[in-house]
Amino acid sequence: MIILEISSWSEFKALCVDGKALQCQYAEAGNSYTILGPDANGIIWRTGIAKTDPRNDDQVDFEDHYRGIFNRPMAQEMILRQERSTYGHYEIVPCVWDCPPYEADVHPGVAYHDLTVPDFSNGWDFMRAIAPTQDFDSGDEVVTAKLMGGKIGGVAQNAAKDATEIYVASTPGVLRPSALNGYVNEGYSLSFGTDDVTAADINSGPPSKDSSGTWVNPDQELREYRIKRVGDEVDIGGGLMMVKFDLMSPLAAAISAGADCNLVVKFLYNVWPIVKGDLVDIGGDHLTSGPLPANKILRCGFRNTGNATKTIRGYMKMLYG
Repeated sequence: MIILEISSWSEFKALCVDGKALQCQYAEAGNSYTILGPDANGIIWRTGIAKTDPRNDDQVDFEDHYRGIFNRPMAQEMILRQERSTYGHYEIVPCVWDCPPYEADVHPGVAYHDLTVPDFSNGWDFMRAIAPTQDFDSGDEVVTAKLMGGKIGGVAQNAAKDATEIYVASTPGVLRPSALNGYVNEGYSLSFGTDDVTAADINSGPPSKDSSGTWVNPDQELREYRIKRVGDEVDIGGGLMMVKFDLMSPLAAAISAGADCNLVVKFLYNVWPIVKGDLVDIGGDHLTSGPLPANKILRCGFRNTGNATKTIRGYMKMLYG
C-alpha cells in the first residue's frame, strides 16, 4: 500500500473526485478531516482539511457538497458491473408463481412476480437465472425480467410531452455512468413519478399492455424510457448536480419538475417466445458476477397461452457472504 499526499483540497478534488471518480472516504478527528482516495494498484491519495470557526472555504465546500456522498461502501452497489462483491458462497433462489390461463375478455393470461433483494453487508451477486420449459407450451412468453432500482434523483426542469430529453438532479456522483462509479448507463431505463406499484397490484388489474402493445412495461407501471445518452454533471448548487438524459423514445406525457426519477435495469427488453423444452437462461455466459442493490425489486413476468393455470418454476444462482 502506497499513500501519496496531495497538498490541497482543491487539487485532491480535481484529481480524485472530478478526474478519477474514486469512491473517497474521510475521517474526522479533532480540528481536521482526513480525506482518502483509494485508487488502483494499492495507491491511496490523501489530503487534509482544517476545521475552523467560522468555517473556511475548503471546509464549507467539503461539508456542504461532498461529506454526504463520501464513506459509501467500497463495493459499488449497481447491477452487473462484472465485479463480484461477495466471498462467493452459492445460494439457489426459487422463483415460483402461478399464471392464470388466457380467457378472451376476462384475463390476458399474464402474471408478474416480485423478489426483494436482501440487505447483506457484501451485497448479493447475480450469476444466472434459469427456467426449464417442460411444463410450458410453445407460444408462451417470458414478458419481462428487470430490476426496479427505485429513486435516484428528481426531475430538475419541466419536460413537455413528446420531448426526447430530460434534466435530472441528484447528489454528486449518482448520475454518472458505472465506468465513473455512478449508477446510470446508456441502455438503462428511467421512469418518472412515485414508483410504488407491486406485482400484486399489476396482477389484480388484471395486467394490460403497454403503449407498444407488449407486456414488458404494463400500463399499471410508470412508463419506462430507455437512456440513449448520459450527459455531464453540472453543479447547480445546494449540493446537487444536474445531468441531461437523451431518451430513445418521446415522453408519453409531460413531466413536472420535482417528480421522482427512478432507475430500471432490464435484462429483457422484448418478450421471449418459448419453444417447449428449451431452456430459458439469463446470464449463463457470464464469467463473473455483479452485485444487486439491497432492498430493490427484481420483477419478472410470464404470459400463459394455454387454457389452464400454469405454475412458473425457475431459479436464480446467487453469491453471498
